[in-house]
Amino acid sequence: FNKMGIHFLPTEANFIYFDLPKGQAKTTYDRLLSKGVIVRHLGGDSLRVTIGTRLENQSFIRALSEVL
Repeated sequence: FNKMGIHFLPTEANFIYFDLPKGQAKTTYDRLLSKGVIVRHLGGDSLRVTIGTRLENQSFIRALSEVL
């Protein structure tokens, strides 16, 4: 997230909550879903992703980079 300039909340939970620039969250959610990556759109400019295995996390970061 830091390398992509995405603001996120540090966590010790099994998910990461992050904000995208105004108006990009819903579009990013839809694009990720079309790639088979499921995140939760929390309304507004925020998304939440569950932390998975190393491979799942790498796939998520790759897909997120592609859709942003």
